[in-house]
Amino acid sequence: MRRQHSIVMWLVWGLLMSTQAWAAKPILMGQVYLIGEHDEETPADNVVVKLKGRGDPTVTLSQGEFELSLPTITRDGQERPLYGPGETIKLIVEKPAWIINSPVDGETRLPSDLLKDSVEIRLLPVGSHKLWSHERFQKEMRALQEKTKKQILPQTDTPQDITFDQHIAHIADKLGFSPKEVKARMDQWAKESETAEDPYDKALAEYYNKNFIQAKKLFQQSADLKLQELALIQQKEEALQKRKLQVIEEAVGRLKGKGDSAYSAYQFEEALEAYEQALAILPNEQLDLLRADVQMDIAGANWAIGIRTEGQKVHAHLNKAKQVYQEAEEKYGELGQQEGRARAQVGLGSTLSQQGIRLGGKEGQQCLAESMKAFRQALTIYTREEFPQDWAATQNNLGNALTEQGIRLSGTEGHHHLAKAEEAFRQALMIYTREEFSQNWAATQNNLGNVYRAQGSRHQGKEGGNLMVKAITAFEQALKVRTVENNPQAWVQTQVALARTAKDIGNWEQAVESYKKIMLLYPDFAEAYNNLYVIFHDKIFAYNEALALTSQWLTSHPTDLVAQTNFAEAEFTAGQFAKANQHIVNLLEKSKVDSSTQIALRLLKIAALSAQEKIHEVPSELGTVGAILRQQPEAFALEWEFAGTKHFILQNIRFNSSRDLLLPLFEGFEEKKLPNMKVAVTNAQTFFISATPKMEQP
Repeated sequence: MRRQHSIVMWLVWGLLMSTQAWAAKPILMGQVYLIGEHDEETPADNVVVKLKGRGDPTVTLSQGEFELSLPTITRDGQERPLYGPGETIKLIVEKPAWIINSPVDGETRLPSDLLKDSVEIRLLPVGSHKLWSHERFQKEMRALQEKTKKQILPQTDTPQDITFDQHIAHIADKLGFSPKEVKARMDQWAKESETAEDPYDKALAEYYNKNFIQAKKLFQQSADLKLQELALIQQKEEALQKRKLQVIEEAVGRLKGKGDSAYSAYQFEEALEAYEQALAILPNEQLDLLRADVQMDIAGANWAIGIRTEGQKVHAHLNKAKQVYQEAEEKYGELGQQEGRARAQVGLGSTLSQQGIRLGGKEGQQCLAESMKAFRQALTIYTREEFPQDWAATQNNLGNALTEQGIRLSGTEGHHHLAKAEEAFRQALMIYTREEFSQNWAATQNNLGNVYRAQGSRHQGKEGGNLMVKAITAFEQALKVRTVENNPQAWVQTQVALARTAKDIGNWEQAVESYKKIMLLYPDFAEAYNNLYVIFHDKIFAYNEALALTSQWLTSHPTDLVAQTNFAEAEFTAGQFAKANQHIVNLLEKSKVDSSTQIALRLLKIAALSAQEKIHEVPSELGTVGAILRQQPEAFALEWEFAGTKHFILQNIRFNSSRDLLLPLFEGFEEKKLPNMKVAVTNAQTFFISATPKMEQP
């Protein structure tokens, strides 16, 4: 099978070679020889070779070789060869006393492959008897026919006497013979041709003998033979053309198969290469439907690469996908393939949507708007009645684009897009039932949950809460189908959305349950750890759980500085003050922490020192915090939440004497305004300095 595949591919290559060989500026290669009396060949160097009436001349080299540029013309803005493969041209060689014998008088057909084939020009001395070849007699007789027609007078209706003397004299002058010798040669050739097997030679002989009626019949016989030969050639050409198209289709099918296999293996670069190779062998003006199908494959591969890559390659591939989807849509339209048009519009919409997601500002909004337009155009073809599944899929795609746009737009316009997104998903669910299309149903439920969450974030009070509850319900519905066992990636996508929504509305129990499930499957999921820690420590004050969670996280992420800081905080709120203090000291000494983290750690250290009744060390720490603050710009803000720490200080008896100064200190930093932070530090310094003796009393 491998050998057969190679033959098929080489056949396609061979069929395309002649076109490719003529793609560049055409150059005719050849050699010129001088032929001696005994047929010896001598290369003719330093002689001029040119094309009659066109092009620039060239000069032969030492071995008689030459390269002659062929003329070109500009059509449709492109430079093209004036002469194509197989067309007759006339070459001229300028060498006095010599004449081109082969090809006769320099008339030859251009090779089909200029890169491989060349012409050979053979010169004979003027007057050489070798000039009288059969090909020359035929050529001169054809010229004689043309000359004869000019002797027909317009004012006579009866045949007049025809003379060949002028043409014979012309031949004599050209070849270097006397007219008498030329006529004798012509007479002899005509006599010999009267008995020739080829009716064409007989017809030429009868014409020379001025038996025009008989010549006419013989020319017809000769033409009939050529017409029969032509019919056979045309039949072979038609069969070859049919086979050529069949082989091309088969080759394209195999390349598409390779591309599809690579695509299914997530090897999108290889898939793209295979599809582009398939497109390259498709002929123009033929197999247009197959061309459009391959364009769809190319666009899809570019889309798949674009959404998975980074940097400039993202938009390079997505722009290519967009361009090719548009070309395919146009081609399907020309062919009247409405379903193909719809598929191309959906692909275009998906590409624009992905671009819109990755772009910010007005450019991203424009992409999303164009995406929605493409999906809506597809829906004019993908009707619910005729294409129910495609209609539902397109409604789903439209809903996602509307959701993304709705999130970006504020006010009434944003509400409008989100409402339209909900409507699109509701439409899709009319086809995507759980019983028939469970995975599609679950995906649409997930998308519907995203819309409700986006809508809920725009409303306050009961209305917003109700929308968030609807979002959670939709996510829970999706998780009935999207299980860890049958679709772990989809499961985690929905589980994360559910956890985020529960966290948004303070449903801590639901959020904890979801994040715990996520971490069981994906223990390195940073978002799950960070949010779970915040809930444990700052929302439900489950300090021991926060400490255990962070301890477990650090076993596999020991260099995570945020987690190390969390661990110090969790040790503190677990009542392990000495350990927390030592951990903070180690972090400040050995880790490169930014100003914000350093301040947060020192605030925790101040609280830990207070709990250990090391009040005398607090003013120094406060001084350090103040010094750090003085180095910060006015826009400095401490991105840190102290809710769990403040709650612990408020509840624990170890802070009875320092609570009134610690809580204002932490609260001052939560306001995220530099002047307030400085005031909080100054107030704390005053309090601690004045209260230290009293607080240190037993």
